[in-house]
Amino acid sequence: MINTEDGVKHMCKVLEDMREETAKAQETKTLADTARNLMETMKWSFEQTMENMKVPQGQRGAVVGMVNAK
Repeated sequence: MINTEDGVKHMCKVLEDMREETAKAQETKTLADTARNLMETMKWSFEQTMENMKVPQGQRGAVVGMVNAK
């Protein structure tokens, strides 16, 4: 399959999707690390931290999972 033009296009798409997924996961990890630090140093609740960081509502679920993981 890789030896065809369609195969090459498919592999490029798969690799691009993986790159985007990795970048998104790193962004969420960075947000979670920053949130955890703010919660500890500022004594803020998770909601206060998300509000002050201006994290969109739809992204908070992923962040809370990583904050609670440590």
